[in-house]
Amino acid sequence: QSPSHRSCLQQHAHYLLQLGNGILNDADGQCQLKHEMCMKTDTDASLAEFINWVMPNLSENMQLPSWIAERAVLAPYHADVDHINEYITTSFPGNNVDVYSADVAEDLEDSELSVPTEMLNSLTIAGIPKHKISFKTNMPLMLMRNLDASNGLCNGTRLLTKRVINGRLLEAKIVTAGEHCNKLVYLPRIKLSPEEG
Repeated sequence: QSPSHRSCLQQHAHYLLQLGNGILNDADGQCQLKHEMCMKTDTDASLAEFINWVMPNLSENMQLPSWIAERAVLAPYHADVDHINEYITTSFPGNNVDVYSADVAEDLEDSELSVPTEMLNSLTIAGIPKHKISFKTNMPLMLMRNLDASNGLCNGTRLLTKRVINGRLLEAKIVTAGEHCNKLVYLPRIKLSPEEG
């Protein structure tokens, strides 16, 4: 990777952080995206057209880690993210491997009060993955937690799914540019709790 390409990637990452943190917003809370980040169309594009614009010829290019690592879809609402992720997963070649959370309510003051597992499974909570996540071989992922920075596992790291082992361990390859690119990593199921307050 050339120094100019690395610098370009760092500038883009900085821009995305500013965008995500609301620093680029005007007084009305609006922001203008970069021209190259917007799809040009005279009509409302369908989700299929939009995904094809972001990831053209997906079935042919999915084997190219650098191609996958250079693409992402930003959405302001979790419901939009879930809808887009479901669409891409469905259109991605290969068979699904579904992985489920193990939801439990903790620290209930009244031991007779119980929360049905089905209800916990149906909740959508910011910062907590959905109850069911589907993976496919070579499907791109983005890590949403800092797990092990010294080994390249940081918030925003791009990965390619390799396989799911026993429904609890994800084998993936890092495709984010840098010293850990192409490194094979294993991500175990981890305990997550919603932030209190």
